[in-house]
Amino acid sequence: MDRLSNPDDVYGELNINPTLYKPEDGFVTEVFLGLQTEYGSGATDQNNYLLGGGVSLDVPGFKYFKVTYYRRLQDDIGIDRGDNNQITVVWGIDEGNFRYDGFLDIVDGADTMFGKNEGGFNFTSQIKYNIAPMLGLDTGRLDIGIEYVFWKNKFGVDGETENNPNLLVKWHF
Repeated sequence: MDRLSNPDDVYGELNINPTLYKPEDGFVTEVFLGLQTEYGSGATDQNNYLLGGGVSLDVPGFKYFKVTYYRRLQDDIGIDRGDNNQITVVWGIDEGNFRYDGFLDIVDGADTMFGKNEGGFNFTSQIKYNIAPMLGLDTGRLDIGIEYVFWKNKFGVDGETENNPNLLVKWHF
């Protein structure tokens, strides 16, 4: 949800990646199906369906590193917004109580009834420290840290760029 939008607006994503193949060993550790839905209400009233596939890679030093290609089907509400393509890269590195993770979404443009929907990218990363051991918690990670977001052509709008740091607290039960 965008902090400047109506507080009644809701946006969410659901992602399922069933494994298609798991090699015994090698650089590719998994081949999976990429299924995702993006849903919203209010100003974000849209439902996008992303279908594709991806691979998990054994990159030295990374806990996980995945690359997924999606075809974005974006015509849920009857407005010809034009389908397009997306590549998503996600990664995570753990070093003791430190964790660095994030994602990069790269989306191409599409022609719509409203004109050109510009391609762009969203780079979001977080660096966190697990303070649960210091507090004597054994129920999971309690991370504090910072997140940085750089989103060029946000929502396909040419020149609309989000560039901000955020403080975060994240609890994994």
